[in-house]
Amino acid sequence: MFNKALAEILTVYFLILYLFQPPLHELFNVRSNAVEIVLNQGIAKAASLDNGYFTPEIIQEMKDTLRVKFFIPESSVTFTGTNVPMPRGEYIEGTLKVKASPLWIFQNLAGSDNAPKYITRHATMMSEYMER
Repeated sequence: MFNKALAEILTVYFLILYLFQPPLHELFNVRSNAVEIVLNQGIAKAASLDNGYFTPEIIQEMKDTLRVKFFIPESSVTFTGTNVPMPRGEYIEGTLKVKASPLWIFQNLAGSDNAPKYITRHATMMSEYMER
Protein backbone atom coordinates (compact mmCIF):
# COMPACT_ATOMS: atom_id res chain seq x y z
CA MET A 1 0.00 0.00 0.00
CA PHE A 2 2.81 2.41 0.86
CA ASN A 3 4.57 1.62 -2.42
CA LYS A 4 1.43 2.36 -4.40
CA ALA A 5 0.85 5.67 -2.61
CA LEU A 6 4.48 6.68 -3.09
CA ALA A 7 4.29 5.78 -6.78
CA GLU A 8 1.15 7.89 -7.22
CA ILE A 9 2.67 10.88 -5.42
CA LEU A 10 5.82 10.73 -7.53
CA THR A 11 3.78 10.26 -10.70
CA VAL A 12 1.71 13.37 -9.96
CA TYR A 13 4.84 15.34 -9.06
CA PHE A 14 6.62 14.46 -12.32
CA LEU A 15 3.46 14.96 -14.35
CA ILE A 16 3.06 18.48 -12.98
CA LEU A 17 6.74 19.19 -13.72
CA TYR A 18 6.42 17.76 -17.23
CA LEU A 19 3.30 19.79 -18.04
CA PHE A 20 3.99 23.16 -16.43
CA GLN A 21 7.75 23.56 -16.23
CA PRO A 22 8.41 24.29 -19.95
CA PRO A 23 5.99 27.25 -20.03
CA LEU A 24 7.77 28.81 -17.03
CA HIS A 25 11.12 28.60 -18.80
CA GLU A 26 9.54 29.97 -21.97
CA LEU A 27 8.03 32.88 -20.01
CA PHE A 28 11.44 33.71 -18.55
CA ASN A 29 13.01 33.54 -22.03
CA VAL A 30 10.32 35.75 -23.58
CA ARG A 31 10.72 38.33 -20.81
CA SER A 32 14.50 38.35 -21.28
CA ASN A 33 14.15 38.87 -25.02
CA ALA A 34 11.47 41.54 -24.52
CA VAL A 35 13.68 43.54 -22.16
CA GLU A 36 16.57 43.38 -24.61
CA ILE A 37 14.47 44.37 -27.63
CA VAL A 38 12.71 47.24 -25.84
CA LEU A 39 16.03 48.58 -24.54
CA ASN A 40 17.57 48.40 -28.03
CA GLN A 41 14.61 50.30 -29.49
CA GLY A 42 14.82 52.88 -26.73
CA ILE A 43 18.54 53.46 -27.12
CA ALA A 44 18.13 53.83 -30.88
CA LYS A 45 15.62 56.64 -30.25
CA ALA A 46 17.78 58.19 -27.54
CA ALA A 47 20.88 58.25 -29.75
CA SER A 48 19.04 59.91 -32.63
CA LEU A 49 19.81 63.32 -34.06
CA ASP A 50 16.91 64.92 -32.13
CA ASN A 51 17.50 63.58 -28.60
CA GLY A 52 21.03 62.62 -27.55
CA TYR A 53 19.82 61.13 -24.25
CA PHE A 54 16.98 59.14 -22.71
CA THR A 55 14.12 61.60 -22.43
CA PRO A 56 11.34 60.95 -19.91
CA GLU A 57 9.06 60.21 -22.87
CA ILE A 58 11.40 57.50 -24.20
CA ILE A 59 11.68 55.92 -20.75
CA GLN A 60 7.90 55.96 -20.29
CA GLU A 61 7.42 54.52 -23.78
CA MET A 62 9.75 51.61 -22.92
CA LYS A 63 7.82 50.95 -19.69
CA ASP A 64 4.49 51.17 -21.51
CA THR A 65 5.65 48.72 -24.18
CA LEU A 66 6.69 46.20 -21.54
CA ARG A 67 3.40 46.70 -19.70
CA VAL A 68 1.05 46.55 -22.70
CA LYS A 69 2.71 44.00 -24.97
CA PHE A 70 4.41 41.72 -22.45
CA PHE A 71 2.22 42.19 -19.34
CA ILE A 72 5.12 43.23 -17.13
CA PRO A 73 3.88 45.56 -14.37
CA GLU A 74 5.40 49.02 -14.51
CA SER A 75 6.26 48.80 -10.81
CA SER A 76 8.70 45.95 -11.50
CA VAL A 77 10.60 47.89 -14.21
CA THR A 78 13.53 50.14 -13.33
CA PHE A 79 15.67 52.12 -15.75
CA THR A 80 18.98 53.89 -15.28
CA GLY A 81 20.83 55.63 -18.04
CA THR A 82 22.12 58.80 -19.65
CA ASN A 83 19.74 61.64 -18.80
CA VAL A 84 21.68 64.63 -20.12
CA PRO A 85 22.23 65.40 -23.81
CA MET A 86 25.47 63.91 -25.12
CA PRO A 87 27.09 65.46 -28.21
CA ARG A 88 27.85 63.50 -31.33
CA GLY A 89 30.60 60.94 -30.75
CA GLU A 90 29.92 60.45 -27.03
CA TYR A 91 28.32 57.29 -25.70
CA ILE A 92 24.80 56.90 -24.36
CA GLU A 93 24.23 54.06 -21.90
CA GLY A 94 21.09 52.51 -20.51
CA THR A 95 20.25 49.64 -18.17
CA LEU A 96 16.78 48.13 -17.96
CA LYS A 97 16.00 45.87 -15.02
CA VAL A 98 12.82 43.80 -14.64
CA LYS A 99 11.77 41.48 -11.86
CA ALA A 100 12.22 37.89 -13.08
CA SER A 101 9.43 35.36 -13.19
CA PRO A 102 9.93 32.12 -11.22
CA LEU A 103 11.93 29.44 -13.00
CA TRP A 104 10.67 26.42 -11.07
CA ILE A 105 7.21 25.27 -10.03
CA PHE A 106 8.52 23.58 -6.90
CA GLN A 107 11.32 25.91 -5.83
CA ASN A 108 12.31 23.86 -2.80
CA LEU A 109 12.26 20.45 -4.46
CA ALA A 110 13.51 21.04 -8.01
CA GLY A 111 14.88 24.56 -7.99
CA SER A 112 17.91 26.23 -6.59
CA ASP A 113 18.40 29.18 -4.30
CA ASN A 114 20.51 31.04 -6.84
CA ALA A 115 17.75 31.58 -9.41
CA PRO A 116 17.94 35.09 -10.90
CA LYS A 117 15.76 37.65 -9.13
CA TYR A 118 16.04 40.22 -11.92
CA ILE A 119 16.46 40.30 -15.68
CA THR A 120 19.00 43.02 -16.43
CA ARG A 121 20.10 44.23 -19.84
CA HIS A 122 22.64 46.95 -20.62
CA ALA A 123 23.12 48.79 -23.92
CA THR A 124 25.59 51.38 -25.18
CA MET A 125 25.36 53.41 -28.38
CA MET A 126 27.14 56.42 -29.80
CA SER A 127 25.12 59.63 -29.83
CA GLU A 128 24.20 61.35 -33.09
CA TYR A 129 22.92 64.49 -31.37
CA MET A 130 24.09 67.75 -32.95
CA GLU A 131 23.97 70.84 -30.74
CA ARG A 132 22.20 73.71 -32.44
